[in-house]
Amino acid sequence: MSNSITPEKLKEIALNAALSRYNTIISKLQQTAARGQNSLIIEDVPEVVQLKLIEEGYFVTPFARYKYDFLLRRKKKKLYLIKF
Repeated sequence: MSNSITPEKLKEIALNAALSRYNTIISKLQQTAARGQNSLIIEDVPEVVQLKLIEEGYFVTPFARYKYDFLLRRKKKKLYLIKF
């Protein structure tokens, strides 16, 4: 009758959509490894890319940094630490 979409199929579609972001992160990791570092701090990592990195053996740790302006208002910025 109708094609049912399984969760695995949806995950594959989402990963294909985020593939360019994944390739960018991998190239940045290779550049940091060439400099002798073992971690990378990056701003935006989609959840599908996080799962793919964890499957490949990387450690993905979310954390937040706060930025203050001259009136001492703080803005929260979510970052990710990727270790290998």
